[in-house]
Amino acid sequence: MWFPSTALAEGSYQLELRDETNSVPTQFQGLLEYDSTYSGASSSGITQKDRPLYVDVQAGEVINVSACGRDNSHQVEVEIYYHSPGTFNEYSALPPLGTKVADTGSVGNNISCTSDMNGVITNPLVRYDSDSAAGGQGTGTYEIRLFNTSQNGNNGTLNRFDITLTPDPATDPDPRLNQGRLWTYIWGFRGDSFGSASAADTNYYVPVPGGFPNTNFVWQLDLNNFAGFAYEIIANELGVDSPNAAGNNVAGLSVPISGNSATPQYKVYLSYPTLNIGPPPAQSPVISNLRFEDSAGVDFTFSPTATPGVQDTGFFRFTSNVEGTYGIIIDTDDGSGNGPDGIYGPGDVLLLGTTQANGETSVQWDGKDANGNALPVGSYNAQVQVRLGEYHFVATDAETSGGNTPGLTIFRASSNNSTSNTRVYWDDITGLGNPAGATTTLPNGELSNTPAGKHTWGNFSSGGFGNLRHIDTYVFGNSSSSTTPLVIETTDTPVVNNPNVLLVKRITRINGLTTNGSTNLNVYVDDPNYPYDDNTLDSPEPTPLDTEYWPTPNTYLLGAINGGETQPGDEIEYTIYFLSTGDKAAVDVQLCDRIPSFQTFVPDAYNSATPAPNGGAGANRGIAVEYNGTVLSYTNDADGDTAQYYPPGSTLPSTCDNAPAQTEDNGTVVIHLGTLPESTAPEAPTTSYGALRFRAKVK
Repeated sequence: MWFPSTALAEGSYQLELRDETNSVPTQFQGLLEYDSTYSGASSSGITQKDRPLYVDVQAGEVINVSACGRDNSHQVEVEIYYHSPGTFNEYSALPPLGTKVADTGSVGNNISCTSDMNGVITNPLVRYDSDSAAGGQGTGTYEIRLFNTSQNGNNGTLNRFDITLTPDPATDPDPRLNQGRLWTYIWGFRGDSFGSASAADTNYYVPVPGGFPNTNFVWQLDLNNFAGFAYEIIANELGVDSPNAAGNNVAGLSVPISGNSATPQYKVYLSYPTLNIGPPPAQSPVISNLRFEDSAGVDFTFSPTATPGVQDTGFFRFTSNVEGTYGIIIDTDDGSGNGPDGIYGPGDVLLLGTTQANGETSVQWDGKDANGNALPVGSYNAQVQVRLGEYHFVATDAETSGGNTPGLTIFRASSNNSTSNTRVYWDDITGLGNPAGATTTLPNGELSNTPAGKHTWGNFSSGGFGNLRHIDTYVFGNSSSSTTPLVIETTDTPVVNNPNVLLVKRITRINGLTTNGSTNLNVYVDDPNYPYDDNTLDSPEPTPLDTEYWPTPNTYLLGAINGGETQPGDEIEYTIYFLSTGDKAAVDVQLCDRIPSFQTFVPDAYNSATPAPNGGAGANRGIAVEYNGTVLSYTNDADGDTAQYYPPGSTLPSTCDNAPAQTEDNGTVVIHLGTLPESTAPEAPTTSYGALRFRAKVK
């Protein structure tokens, strides 16, 4: 049997050597050699560091390396080191020196520095056979060090390079073929120009853990007219290092290079990675037990400008069911200095970090904005989002992206030739002080296939927008979010508060109609034995306390207590109205209601209603929630949205322990509403009340 030989290559060709006219450009972004310095390091943020390349090799494959210096007169050198499988995962520091298996010494180039790389290479500088029968080290990760010995580390670059794996020494490498094996933590380039003639249009591929076991997201960084005199390509999960030298939270923001830094974390490939990549996760994360607590653990009020050392900080606390990242946005400003605006976007405080599976995450906050300024006394709301597969590309000292055409973006990739749109995020306003040319896609991001989803800046000049700045662009996969309130006060005295949520259950439809024979189901019914379904404060006061803050009961609390006579096959809609009435927000609210006896849950009752975010695609939706002016339908499954139907015989969450029992188990509906702020007047705030609905069929 004959098997075709396959050469798998990566290098200058994959760096988009040809320009948009399919010709070789007169200038090119040269690869910084292994230990190259850069003369502008003190201002550019690109410091001297080792930049090895890595190639993942399977047993018996041959490593072929070709290179040219900055011009054809330069001498080059190739060193190869072996590292055993499992040496590399995420970047923390370069590992100890591996076993050296090849070294060319200082030699002339084997390919022209102006080659279009459009054919096989018959004379590579190195052909290293990893086969143990040939004396090779076998399967593992091989470190490739490329040197321009003529420049001897002084801004040294290589204008062409190629690293190809072939199945045997007789197969010549073809640099045009993608392989998905070559990667590094830090790609460094020097173009010696700010102009469009040497701009890059390269695609890079970054695999990121998917949160759940054996899952991954693979992101394609799509550079378009990307130009800088010298720049680096790195990937991490949070962006710029935070807190920065000044102690400010800057993760997720574009910021000046001065006083800030960005650390590599993930592998960056030149083509879609082909080894050890799992599928993306189908589920979304689940957030529970979310609240904000002062440093004394008493309430959600703290006093950062009062007595030093007393309740100066508070903590966002929550639990996630997976490892991932979090994004906490505190609505503090509208981006123009006018205070909270109800939108989680530019000008707000952004806190980014990581979560652990099934452990409590605790995030400290000092009550200051992104620039370290104390915020005014008042009430604030925060959105907490848990994300899977988050990836940040921080462009360091890259003057231009796109220029007068759409710039860089990020796609979700499933192969070299297959990508899908995703929402792309950036904020060039908050951390840079809203300079000319600054843009943002917060709070909702923009799709990567639209002009609005292309991060565009600069004008191909030395003073382009990206000059002396870290510009952050990021994406993430599946996510879930919830909100919680907090208060900044001037007093250190803890406030003793009691949350409370009132419930009113009614029958609102039978067979889709608001009448059932002579029974009107679209009418307000005041139950004389229940003090909580009106806005009359009873005397003596009941426990818990009564309320006068329902939206107008005779137009809002509609439905019958007794729906009239029904027959087998009739479909009954139940509505549970809820209202937060305590003197503090109700945190981690979950409602549980059992399907009544002699009835069965209708799984597709609300399939035609707008689906809630993060639910499973194509799943039936038998639960609806009216909240904050919208009606959303929820899937019945344990997927990414916050509601679930538990079939008969299921183990129920503890929130159902006090739910009224039924004579038979027909299943249970559970919804996680998150934090409900306390009502302060009828219909105020609109997030303090709502309604849960489901339908059941008479047996």
